[in-house]
Amino acid sequence: MVDNNHPIPPGLIYYPQYLQAAGYDTAFIGKWHMGDTGDNPQPGFDHWVSFKGQGSYLPSTDGLNVDGRRVPQKGYITDELTDYAIDWIGKRDGKKPWMLHLAHKAVHSEFIPAERHKGRYANETFRYPDNMRKNVAGRPMWVENQRNSWRGVDYAYHGNLDIADYYKRYMETLLAVDEGLGAFSTCSNNAANWMTR
Repeated sequence: MVDNNHPIPPGLIYYPQYLQAAGYDTAFIGKWHMGDTGDNPQPGFDHWVSFKGQGSYLPSTDGLNVDGRRVPQKGYITDELTDYAIDWIGKRDGKKPWMLHLAHKAVHSEFIPAERHKGRYANETFRYPDNMRKNVAGRPMWVENQRNSWRGVDYAYHGNLDIADYYKRYMETLLAVDEGLGAFSTCSNNAANWMTR
């Protein structure tokens, strides 16, 4: 894969195809956004849940692609993807090995935290790292050029972005991923126990 926009080379074999051939159940849930393929199911996955491009933290008119059919996005995307993952693990054949590729949209900007996490860090102090100081002697020119780029600290997103606010929203958005992975971890431990019974 070169980037998000170039087509996938014909005949490319994805690692889950090898797992399927070895008897695994496979699922992909989340952000694909590779190879200009939209949100169509990709080879090697028995179960597929995705969305177009970067998707949306909140419900959008595009909705989700679930195994090739359009379904509405019901709520906050991180929670919904976690629910799809837990549901798939709970319903699958516990006697077969499995692989789930869960690719959350979070924490891709622009960050929108779940309603329950909004403002969690609003009153916290952001400590700017020393390497954000301007005119640090001895830095190579490429570092200076990077600082003044789309994702650089001097001209972030080509505007007057408040890095402290940006970082706090990033961390608030990440909280739902953390909660989801905790719920998923509990579920997958149970699934591992089901497989050994």
